[in-house]
Amino acid sequence: MKNTRIFRAWLQLIRLPNLFTVPGDVIAGYAIAGGFYSHDIFTLAAIIIISLLIYSSALLHNDWIDRHHDRMRYLGRPIEKGSVLPISVITASCIGFVAAILLALKLSLFIAVCVCGLVLVVISYNVFNKTRRSIGVFLMGASRAANFLLGMIICNVNFSSVEILANTLFIFYYITALTYIAKTERKKLPTPRSILFIGISPFLLIIVNLSSILSMRTIAIGIVGGLFIICTFYTSYRLKINKQPSKTPALIGQLIRNLIFIQTTLIAISAAPLNWIIGVGLLWPISTTLSQRFYGS
Repeated sequence: MKNTRIFRAWLQLIRLPNLFTVPGDVIAGYAIAGGFYSHDIFTLAAIIIISLLIYSSALLHNDWIDRHHDRMRYLGRPIEKGSVLPISVITASCIGFVAAILLALKLSLFIAVCVCGLVLVVISYNVFNKTRRSIGVFLMGASRAANFLLGMIICNVNFSSVEILANTLFIFYYITALTYIAKTERKKLPTPRSILFIGISPFLLIIVNLSSILSMRTIAIGIVGGLFIICTFYTSYRLKINKQPSKTPALIGQLIRNLIFIQTTLIAISAAPLNWIIGVGLLWPISTTLSQRFYGS
C-alpha cells in the first residue's frame, strides 16, 4: 500500500495526463518536415523518449524549486505532504536531464546540442517563472515550440520554410497564451483578453495552414480540426463564465490536452499515414481519463 502511494505521488509530480501531449509535438514536427517519407522511425522513437525525459525532469525540477512557495498554497501535493523527499525529486530530475542529453549524443552531436539548448530553456523557465513571470511565459512557449522542432531535426529540413516557421510560431503563441492564464490560475480569474487569445487560436491554425487545407480537403483534417475548434471554444466559454479561481487549473488542463488536436491536425495536413493520425488522436481520451485522477496544471 505504501509503495502504491509513493508511485502515485511520482505520477502526480510528472503531471501524468499532460505527459500524453508530449509525443505529438515531436511526431507533428517530424510529419510537417516530411519525415514519414524517410522512414527513420528509430530516430523518431529516440527523440520522443528524449522529449518525455526532458518534460518529466522539468516538472520535477519545477516542483523542487517551488517547494517552499507551494507549502503555503498546495498542501496536497506530493512534496508538501511528505510523500516524496525533495532530495529524491531533484536527483530524479538531474538523472532525467542527463539521460536525455546522453541519448541525444548517441544520435548525433547536432541533436545533443539542440537538446542541451532545450534543457537550458526549461530550467530557465523554472528559475525565472516566480521572479520574472513575463519572461517565464515566453520561455514556456519557446520550450514547446522547440519540442516541435525536435521532430524536424531528424530530417534534412529547410527551417526557413514559411510553413515550418508559421506552425512553430503558432505552437509558441498557443502555449504562451495558455501560460499567461496559468500564471495566476488560483489567485484570480483570467481576463477576457487572455481568454480571447486562446479562443482565436483555431482560426490562426486554419490561416497558417490554409493553402494545405484547401489543397488536400481530407476527412481527417476536417474531423481533428473540428474537434480542436469545438473543444477550444467550449473550454474558453467555461473559462469566461467561471467565477471560482479554484476551478481554473482543471480548465487549463483541458486546454493543454487540446494540444493533441493541434498535433493531429498538423499530422493530417502533412499527409502522414492514417494510423499515425489515429494513434496520436487516441492520446486525447487517455489523457482526459487520467485527468480525473491526476492534476494536470
